Amino acid sequence: MELTLLKSFSSIAEAELARNFLASNGIKCVMQKGGKNASAAYLGEVAGADLYVSEKDLEQANNLLDLN
Repeated sequence: MELTLLKSFSSIAEAELARNFLASNGIKCVMQKGGKNASAAYLGEVAGADLYVSEKDLEQANNLLDLN
C-alpha cells in the first residue's frame, strides 16, 4: 500500500484526534511522531506529527478533515 502525507500537525494530540476521527470513518492512517515540525523540539516546543493515508483514501480524508 502506497502512503501519502495527508497533513503535518503541530501537536501529537491534534494528530491523534484526526487519526481517530478518520479511523471511525473507515480510513486507516499511519502517524509518524516528530514529523516535519520535529525541529521545534530543539527549540523547546512540543514536536508535532505527520499523518499518512493510502493514495486511494486521500481525497476522502481531505474532505472529512475539510483540508480542501
